[in-house]
Amino acid sequence: MNRLQLSLNKTLEKYVDREMIEMLIDNQKGRLMTTNQKRLDKKIKFHLSKAKQQPQINRPHQNTNRKIKRKRNADRRRAERKKYRAAKANKKVEWMKNHVEQNIKGKLVINLSSEEIPDIAYLYLSKGLNFVESRPVSKEDLLFDIKEFLRKMEWKAYFHQMQPDENSETDDIHKDLRLRSRKHPQDYSHPLFDEIKTRLMGFITNLNPDKPQSNLTDAEQRGKGWVLKSIRDHKIFITSADKGGATLILDYRTVLDTVKSELEKDKKFTK
Repeated sequence: MNRLQLSLNKTLEKYVDREMIEMLIDNQKGRLMTTNQKRLDKKIKFHLSKAKQQPQINRPHQNTNRKIKRKRNADRRRAERKKYRAAKANKKVEWMKNHVEQNIKGKLVINLSSEEIPDIAYLYLSKGLNFVESRPVSKEDLLFDIKEFLRKMEWKAYFHQMQPDENSETDDIHKDLRLRSRKHPQDYSHPLFDEIKTRLMGFITNLNPDKPQSNLTDAEQRGKGWVLKSIRDHKIFITSADKGGATLILDYRTVLDTVKSELEKDKKFTK
C-alpha cells in the first residue's frame, strides 16, 4: 500500500495543477458510487415488488421434513409388521382347526366326557399316550448306563476267553429266568478294554450336556397344562382304547363308579 501511495504522489508531482487532478478523481469516485448505488436500489426495488406479488409460503425447515419422513416410514413399517403378525396368527389358527378336525374325524382322540375339550388339548393328546417329551439329560443316568454297559462288555470278554463247559448247569436255564447280577469278573484285566473304559469314563465325566430343544409347540404346551390340571382336579380320565389305538377322554367320576361296581361283584372277587 505504501509503494502505491508513493508512486501516486510522484505521478501527481509531475503535473502543475495538482488540485484540479484531485478534484477530478473525487468526481469520478462520486460518479462510480452513485452509479453502484442506483444499481443496488434498482435490485432492491425489483425484489421487493416481486415479493409483494407472490404470496408468502411458510416452508418448514429441512430438519422438520426429515422428522416427518422418518415418522411416516416408521408408521408404515409398524403397520406392515402388525399385518404380518395378524396373518401369521390367522394361519396358525387355521392350521390348528384343520388338525383338530382331522384328529376327530380319524378318531385319534375321542371325547366321551361331559367336559368341553379345547383345541390345544386335542393337539397334545393327538400325539398319543406313548409320546415322550424331550427333557434334559441327567449326568448321573449317563454314568450309570455307561458303567452297566462296561460291566456287560467285561463279562462278554471274560466268557470269550473261557472254554465252554459241557457240564454247566446254567445252560439249561432260560436267560429270562436267570438272576440278574451286578458283579464284575474277578481277576480279569485286558489292556485294550482298560483303555476303552478309561476314555469312556473320562468323556462322560467331562461332558456338559446341553438343554435339548422342546419337541412341543406353544399351543401343545398349553394343551398339556390344561390336561394335567384337569386330571389333578379329578375332572377327566385319559386312557387308550382296547382296539384302534385311539385316546379316550372319560369322566373321572364315571370311571371311579365303574371300578367300584366291578369290585363289589361277588362272582368275580371274594373277600
